[in-house]
Amino acid sequence: MVKRALKYAAALLAASLAIQMVFGAGLRSGSHAPRFGILGTLRDSLPDSIPSPAALPPQGDASSPVPPAGQDTETERDSVRPTAPQTLRQLGTVRQQPLPENYTALDSMVLFPDYIPPEERGPQDTARHDSVRVNNFLDDVISGKNKDSLVYRPKEKLVYIYNSGDVTYGNMNMQADFMRVELDTKQMYATGVSDTLGNRTRPVFVEGGSTFTMDTILYNFKSGKAKIKGVATQEGEGFLLGDDVKKMPDNSINISSGKYTTCDQTDHPHFYLGLTKAKVIPQKKVIIGPAYLVMEDVPLPIAVPEGFFPLTQGRSSGIIIPSYGEETTRGFFLRDGGYYWAASEHMDLTLLGSIYTYGSWELSAESRYVQRYKYSGRISGRYAKTVIGEPGDANYVNSPSFQLQWTHQQDPKFNPGSTFSASVNFATSGFRQYASTSLNDYVSTTTESSISYGKSWAGTPFSLQISMRASVNSRDSTIQLTLPSATFNMSKVFPFRRKNAVGKQRWYEKISVSYTGSLTNSVKAKEDELLSPDIFDKMVNGIQHKIPVSTSFNLFNYINVSPSFNYNAVWLFREVTQAYDPDAENHLRRDTTYGFHHLNDYNFNVSANTKVYGTYDFTRYEKFPLKMLRHTITPTIGFRYTPNFGSPTYGYWEPYQTSEDGKIDYYSPYSGNAYSVPSRSSHAASLTFSVAQTLEAKVASKRDTSGMKKVKIIDNFSFSGSYNFLADSMKLSTIPLSLRMTIPGLKNFGINISATLDPYDIGIGANGQLTRINKLMIANGKGLGRITNASTSIGYTFNSGQSNQTGQPAINNSINTQADLLNPFYFDPDNPIDPLLRRQMMSATYYDFSIPWNLTFNYSISYSNQLARKNIVQTLSYSGSVNLTPKWGITLTGGFDFETGKLTTGVFTLTRDLHCWQMSFSWVPTGARKSWQFNISVKAAALQDLKYDKHSSYLDNIDWGE
Repeated sequence: MVKRALKYAAALLAASLAIQMVFGAGLRSGSHAPRFGILGTLRDSLPDSIPSPAALPPQGDASSPVPPAGQDTETERDSVRPTAPQTLRQLGTVRQQPLPENYTALDSMVLFPDYIPPEERGPQDTARHDSVRVNNFLDDVISGKNKDSLVYRPKEKLVYIYNSGDVTYGNMNMQADFMRVELDTKQMYATGVSDTLGNRTRPVFVEGGSTFTMDTILYNFKSGKAKIKGVATQEGEGFLLGDDVKKMPDNSINISSGKYTTCDQTDHPHFYLGLTKAKVIPQKKVIIGPAYLVMEDVPLPIAVPEGFFPLTQGRSSGIIIPSYGEETTRGFFLRDGGYYWAASEHMDLTLLGSIYTYGSWELSAESRYVQRYKYSGRISGRYAKTVIGEPGDANYVNSPSFQLQWTHQQDPKFNPGSTFSASVNFATSGFRQYASTSLNDYVSTTTESSISYGKSWAGTPFSLQISMRASVNSRDSTIQLTLPSATFNMSKVFPFRRKNAVGKQRWYEKISVSYTGSLTNSVKAKEDELLSPDIFDKMVNGIQHKIPVSTSFNLFNYINVSPSFNYNAVWLFREVTQAYDPDAENHLRRDTTYGFHHLNDYNFNVSANTKVYGTYDFTRYEKFPLKMLRHTITPTIGFRYTPNFGSPTYGYWEPYQTSEDGKIDYYSPYSGNAYSVPSRSSHAASLTFSVAQTLEAKVASKRDTSGMKKVKIIDNFSFSGSYNFLADSMKLSTIPLSLRMTIPGLKNFGINISATLDPYDIGIGANGQLTRINKLMIANGKGLGRITNASTSIGYTFNSGQSNQTGQPAINNSINTQADLLNPFYFDPDNPIDPLLRRQMMSATYYDFSIPWNLTFNYSISYSNQLARKNIVQTLSYSGSVNLTPKWGITLTGGFDFETGKLTTGVFTLTRDLHCWQMSFSWVPTGARKSWQFNISVKAAALQDLKYDKHSSYLDNIDWGE
């Protein structure tokens, strides 16, 4: 008996020490803070098989019976959480001793079978241990905390954790409202509990970067394996749901009777792929067996025998599945299928091809590249062979065409002092008519391309700019190339300024000089002439030098005087002489010679300006909102002298006979070169004048601390002109007018108006036609003059409020939307959008339903009055959107042609947000691109090919016989 008693006492002492090691030494009754402690670090081997015991019911939740591991029933002593002053008589055969008065269930740990009253206890070690290492159990530290209570059963080696339990072992973390740790089998069971409303919590398991939410889990600490019931985890853009799941030591997951969906309502997804079996390799891929599509809990007759979903982060190489369909003009097609190659983190390559049953085909390649903090860009090329009709038909088309695009940007921090950029968009005229899927490409007539390099030298006034430019007119297939164009610049320097100035600045120290040297070589030709041998004869080139010298000084403290001298020199390399020849075409014989020719011109200017202010104070009218007006006038007057470069002394202009009767005219042998020749009528001694005005106001404002805020009414109203004393007639020049103003209360809304006033009257000339005459209109009582041309443009965006999705692109948000997404190209019903752009369009931000309505318009009008001909040109473009309901949206883009009285090509789009899906209907009602498209598809990119698409083709509307 004595030996048995000692053995029993030793067991109790070992259990007490174990509890001290698990959750620290000393537990203070009444503490509401979560308890921290260590469950141990023991090294012991695990059995090969994982037992599947049921769970113990959480205390206070009798509705969920869970038997303990290895036991059929539970002893009463391990299921009671008493509160003071309750006794332990309910424990049956256990020693009955009263609990301390200050003992509460909120911070309780029941240790059985012994209980030592406080007065019988010896000194306690109040130090808490963060970790304890004991041999023969596990390889790492288990740490945990909980809010309610912990029950330890030393005989069965079980620990129960209640209410917000949180256990961490290595890179594993488990959070649940009920957990059971089996120290003997080295495994943990976790589940949720039900509240008074019947809502049940669910455990959350995290390991190796993967997060799982489930109904129950049985996890083995030693092997890392787990058996899970009712799991939900997110992998990439999708969610995996499984009824029976096994987690392996390498974190791979085997699922039976699972679901895969991109709907975030995992409790009841709107759609999913029903998986009979699946295997998940985290961050890599999902492999599925036989699967079928389920919509709103209705299985559909759409199934796949097996499937593969990549889960890799970022880009990955793979095959691009082509789209298919039919066109009347080109037949059935497989379009934009190919391969995507993720070459490295700095570059990728996309190869695509299309084929049509009537003989047309296309090939394209696109590569994007980026070097962080250095540069980024995109280059693409596309070749198309378009075949329409049969050989011999009147409307037969067999047109090869190509397009080359390149954009390049250099990071400002890379190689300071130099810049390089490229914007190339080169295409043949046939490509825009037959192969382009861009609405803008189809309606535009010209494209511009440029490549430029710039260099500046720090600490010096020198800089260099070199560029190449190309312009293609698709209407007449004309190409204009500038190869190259270079400009060397020296900014303003003061050659007479003292390095160590003492006293006042002297007048000559204000003299400045600058220099600009430019070189250009260009050619204009048809597409088929570009590579011909005589293309070099059509090139025009030259070099120009500009040297302005200027200074300024103040007169009478109010007048600023600025004299200047401008010298220009042009170097040309071609001279064309002409003479009368009755046998030649147009009776002119032209001879071209090459050599070096130097042309000079110069002029002298002096101007004076000042500012005149006028104010009116309304503050004496207390109730009047306008408090003050300020009118600013800046008058400028000057004098300009230019020599007569038409004089025979300079040799820039030569006389020649134009007809048999001996009529003489003048021409310049240097015309037609890259730079213009000084005018024959350049001789001038002109008085120049200009007036610029602004009008500002101060109005009452409660928001401003001064009680007033400044408002601009007229930003600028100006006019200018000159009077040439040396002219034979019409000495007064035309007068340009300009007005720029903002509308108070309308942010970012302005009006710009420009016009030209001709002060001279019109009359009948010697040839019997209307012409300008040397009589001022004001002298004839007809006013200051007549408007020969005028133009204005206005534009504004009205909306009901800002987007809730800050910075996100949306087709109905013209404020935040990237410019290319507003391009009608992206609504083209026959547009083969690349996968990256489609993901951007079909994302949740494709249509921003947080903006109830939006309207943008741009209007321009121009007027010209050239003697007897008057012309008015008006253009109007608009785009708008409105939400019919929180889920239905409409967008409309287009314009109006005032000359024809018809609407221009526009797009109507109806959009429906279906949570994880999106439906859209696009319609181009008028124009050559008249067509429609219906699309319903999943928003997420992972299932971008899960869609239904039906459309018509704009190509069927084109009259190929034209």
